[in-house]
Amino acid sequence: MEVSPAETEESQFSCEHVFIGAHHSGETLLLATENSITFWCDNFEGSEKKSMTLKSEDITKVVFCHSKKAKMLFLYPLPSVIANIKQSLGLSDEQMRVPTITSSLKRIGIVLQVSAHTEKLCEILEKFAETKFDEISCIEAKDLLENYQKYLPADYLEEVVSPTKPKQVTNNENSNVRRILTYPPTSSSGRHISLFLNDFMDLAPKTYLNDAIIDLYLQYVLMELVSPEMRERIHIFDSFFWKKLSTKCSDEETGKMSAEETSLQKYQRVAKWDEKVKLFEKDFIFVPININEHWLLAVICFPYLMEQKLNFETGEEIDPKFLKSVPVKQACLLIFDSLGIDRPNVSKALREYLRHRFLAEKQDDSPNCEFSSTVMPGCYVKVPRQKNYFDCGVFLLEYVEHFCLHPISDYRTPIKGLEKWFTQEHIRGKRKYLRDLIVTLVEKYEPENLPLPDIYFGDDEEVTNGELMEVDEIEKSVKEANNETQVP
Repeated sequence: MEVSPAETEESQFSCEHVFIGAHHSGETLLLATENSITFWCDNFEGSEKKSMTLKSEDITKVVFCHSKKAKMLFLYPLPSVIANIKQSLGLSDEQMRVPTITSSLKRIGIVLQVSAHTEKLCEILEKFAETKFDEISCIEAKDLLENYQKYLPADYLEEVVSPTKPKQVTNNENSNVRRILTYPPTSSSGRHISLFLNDFMDLAPKTYLNDAIIDLYLQYVLMELVSPEMRERIHIFDSFFWKKLSTKCSDEETGKMSAEETSLQKYQRVAKWDEKVKLFEKDFIFVPININEHWLLAVICFPYLMEQKLNFETGEEIDPKFLKSVPVKQACLLIFDSLGIDRPNVSKALREYLRHRFLAEKQDDSPNCEFSSTVMPGCYVKVPRQKNYFDCGVFLLEYVEHFCLHPISDYRTPIKGLEKWFTQEHIRGKRKYLRDLIVTLVEKYEPENLPLPDIYFGDDEEVTNGELMEVDEIEKSVKEANNETQVP
């Protein structure tokens, strides 16, 4: 390939891989200036590489990692630009899809040589993308890259694969997206989750759980696994709440809004969500969160106990001199992340949300509250972690289930003793359990949608605490645990 004489040596960078959707191209060259980014990519027919040039106005976001261990660049083009790339490279719709999910291409991933000196590239990208530029850590970059593991497997994590395609179960060519279940069938809150066949197939081994599976099982825990008393004391936001709350405002990106204006505008997006729920009368508020296709969980505990510390067992105010000797019940914000990544922006956004919600709900004689770390201490809880790229959603569901059925009995931060909350064997059996559960629910509420296609789990059986269990046995053990559990 030829390099324009106008390009300086400092703007040329060697690349090991380029990923466009499910299309992979090998070693190439990246040219970067303040006005454009150019790289070469194999077309589908395998002939001479084609050059791709993206200008600043073609991009919605640029994300860059230049740590010692990994140097990766992610470009997020406009839909019209994506269409041009697809046509130029002769790619089909299927080839434009990321290997492990059903959504179309959202970004171009470029892996640079580890030996590359990328400080200059970082400076160029900042000027190229301006407010659309963001730097990320090595772990976050690998999170973004994990969809492409079919082509670039990591040495220490299992690769992610595409969901097993369902067998044809109807004559309808769109059977893969037909609705198979609405759950719960009746709900006082009016919240129902529609589950489609393609959602069901995402339970296949080594794939990601999508938002429909997450929301359905969280509702199942709430409606059928916890006691009626516990149900009244918790609230679960759906998986779209965080996305709506955390998305950047357009004026925020251009610097036209103050921090307070930005915070208020974000709150107003979700102000009507579950507005009839009195959040500050709840003991636990669960917030499922998806960041860069990774699931984690936030739990807001006892938000009504601002600056109060009670004895967990007696409910009495704790004398400060005995604070270290008795179990504590206090307002706190807990983060459960199966990758163990520090995410300060999550805590900040949720504290801001609580502040605005408190102002909206509070009585005239109620004091203002900032929900700072002093009023509501935060904690990244040490919990069992995933050992692959694809089970983050399964871990989130297990965190919620265990939190509800085996409650913490001391909310002094940092929370301790949960490193062995459950076993990896339990996680390995969870997908099969979820599959069997959904089949059971369809059979109970919408049997006309049976049969469902098979999902093959190999030779593994459902494992819970080392014993083989069926869905009805698991539900029985859960109910028994409910009867034995002390309510905090």
